Amino acid sequence: MRFIMLLLFTAFTLLACENSDTTAKKEEGGNQVTKENSDVDKNLPEPNRKSGSGLLEFNNGNKWLANPETSEGMLMIQILIKGFFEKDEGNRNYAELTGELQYPCNYIIKNCSMKGESDEQLHSLLHPILEEIKLAQNAPSYEEADASIQKVNELVKEYFLYFEVKEAV
Repeated sequence: MRFIMLLLFTAFTLLACENSDTTAKKEEGGNQVTKENSDVDKNLPEPNRKSGSGLLEFNNGNKWLANPETSEGMLMIQILIKGFFEKDEGNRNYAELTGELQYPCNYIIKNCSMKGESDEQLHSLLHPILEEIKLAQNAPSYEEADASIQKVNELVKEYFLYFEVKEAV
């Protein structure tokens, strides 16, 4: 039953966003930028490199624009995980946490209005997040569940390194 629900959830994720521009072409030279680009935050990885997970890359040296709801959902995930790890180890309930993480994931998917390459970049990060949550949910040990939740936390941190919030209109 869980497998069927996850399969439906994953299918919904793939179809939820409006991907009318999935064949967007990159400028000649890919995402390489010159050192003169002053829009790149000094705390970010090199603009012509992929993220630590290898999943994301910059938008010609700049962060990708994300709709506010996506950033809200990612922030919710981050807050839930932070609160979880602030608890004593004996009071941590991984099943409860993975259940709580479903709401922000569903919120991100339901409210996705991103298009084109920024949407593709988001999905390259969102799919591993969903997979790690599933792995934590079905983990045979606390150690494996913990490792998956830690990976989710790192992926969410990458989101904030590579995306900026587009102002609500």
